[in-house]
Amino acid sequence: MDESKIVGNFIKMLKEDPEMYQGYQANIAMAFYDEYRQTGNNLSYEKVLSVANRAANNFLKNLIKSLDTN
Repeated sequence: MDESKIVGNFIKMLKEDPEMYQGYQANIAMAFYDEYRQTGNNLSYEKVLSVANRAANNFLKNLIKSLDTN
């Protein structure tokens, strides 16, 4: 299977499987949160997690939009 088909299948699964989408969003958000924590800034956990989740959701939506094969 070539790379474009793999990416296309991944995008299709993200669009069709809310649990998969949520799992990727959570992992992206936590990666952001972990990096942010290392900066020494002290916003509340809830505030940083809220921003991280919005950023992850935005990233995934833009990924789907830019690579949508439909």
